[in-house]
Amino acid sequence: MNAFIFKITPANQKDIFRKIQIPGNLTFEDLHFAILDSFDLTSGEMASFFKSDESYYKGEEILLEDMDNDSDDVVLMEDLTIEEAIKNKTKHFLYHYDYLFLKAFHVEFIEKVKVEEEDAEDVLLLESEGKYIEDLDQMSDFLLDDEDLDSSIIKGAGKAKKDKVTYKKSNPLSIDDELEFLNMKDDDDDDDEYKFENIDDLDL
Repeated sequence: MNAFIFKITPANQKDIFRKIQIPGNLTFEDLHFAILDSFDLTSGEMASFFKSDESYYKGEEILLEDMDNDSDDVVLMEDLTIEEAIKNKTKHFLYHYDYLFLKAFHVEFIEKVKVEEEDAEDVLLLESEGKYIEDLDQMSDFLLDDEDLDSSIIKGAGKAKKDKVTYKKSNPLSIDDELEFLNMKDDDDDDDEYKFENIDDLDL
């Protein structure tokens, strides 16, 4: 029986990857759960594969669940086997998980190998490089509150760090400053008013 080896890399963390071997008779739903397990991600969110190429554009979508029951063109993960997709010469896939706080992965077909029939259901993690940390910059708008205004979390490749952010706030005027300001304004207003000359100086 044929099994297929894929290299899965987070789209924004190129030095981190997993190599997974999955039998050809299993489906993209099985690959979906294998990816979650290998990167220690919690299941329960929406996900999609997209057929792609080396540029990892979004091609035909392979859905975890059909959200539009009226559509006849939907391809579901549970209905598409790994071998069927590879036979159609698709070697690159884009994998999206958790649409609200999106996690994107590049999935590349590496090679086909032979496995014994008794191993037909086994999904293997062949290689694991680097610790994956979920990207938080897309959640920063939701995480910041009044106590967080002096700093924000910025993610680098594989580690989190804090970066100082300066927020400029206008300082309220003191009571003396306000009185001085009002007096200056009154003086300005007086200058703008029309001043009559002495009535004796007027040519009537």
